[in-house]
Amino acid sequence: YSVLVTLGKGLEWRLTNKVEEVKREHQQELCRLRQEHSKEVEQVQAVANQRLAERERELSERLATTQSDYDTIKEQSRRLLDSMHSDKDAKLQATAGRCKMLQDEVASLRAVLELRSSELQELRKTS
Repeated sequence: YSVLVTLGKGLEWRLTNKVEEVKREHQQELCRLRQEHSKEVEQVQAVANQRLAERERELSERLATTQSDYDTIKEQSRRLLDSMHSDKDAKLQATAGRCKMLQDEVASLRAVLELRSSELQELRKTS
């Protein structure tokens, strides 16, 4: 009986040691996986931030271009309106269609400008 008790205690001791070893290995692997995950998250965030910055730059450029187009057309429209006031009725009728077209284009560009501004604000909010 004492031999069995001794064998049982020895087996229990070996199993306890094995369990502790497996726990240590598990903890080490868990730490390694957490570190690996953190690095991957950092890489994904860096790529996302880079893409966001690039997209913001593109939208800012498009917004500046659209604003410039808007300003140009607005100035053309102003000059056309000034010209219309000083010209005779015949010239007024001839240019009325052009003025309407420019005003429609200004309205369209204004809508695009507002849309781009909204998109840029949304992008900034999401970052």
